[in-house]
Amino acid sequence: MAEQCPLCKDSRIYPGSLVPNNTDGDPNHPAGFGVCFIPRHVNTQRLKYGVHLVNAAKACLSCGHIWTYVEPEKLRDFVRTYGNETAKQHYAELGFEPRRSTSLQNVPEDIRKKVLEIDSLALSLRTAEVTRRYRELAVCDWDTAVNVTRAWVNMTMSEKLAAFGWYGKQKPVAVWTDMQHHPLSDRELDG
Repeated sequence: MAEQCPLCKDSRIYPGSLVPNNTDGDPNHPAGFGVCFIPRHVNTQRLKYGVHLVNAAKACLSCGHIWTYVEPEKLRDFVRTYGNETAKQHYAELGFEPRRSTSLQNVPEDIRKKVLEIDSLALSLRTAEVTRRYRELAVCDWDTAVNVTRAWVNMTMSEKLAAFGWYGKQKPVAVWTDMQHHPLSDRELDG
């Protein structure tokens, strides 16, 4: 059973973290310091603020459950604007906008399950498990698994499908299997 919101019982849950945030200069939060919610897999390097909490957190003394909330539209805008490919794909899977470029409807079931399993692990920030599981599912060596999964969260759905050998009707797309083409490679350091 999917996790549900304790308030509205909807299962469209998006993982993230609560972080302290300096709000100096933010006209919506003039106090100077606050807390914001950062959804997983968003580019926070360019961000000045985040999605601020609407009110202070509350906690149940009986069970320890803690809750607060953010404005839903601000959260959706934040993911649409700053989310990487995996965040935007997850956002579409939750039904907030049409699926992005590649539909999974025509993809063989075994390939679809593999991609969704790796996506699920990536959304949970379980990097080591993503690499290990990709290696098992793709039946490849460790170097290939590390190179592919290092770029996984920024790969389009077409690239993810190609990483498991499915190209559909389109021309094959590049997959991060060769270090010289990897975005983090450095010719002088890598040899």
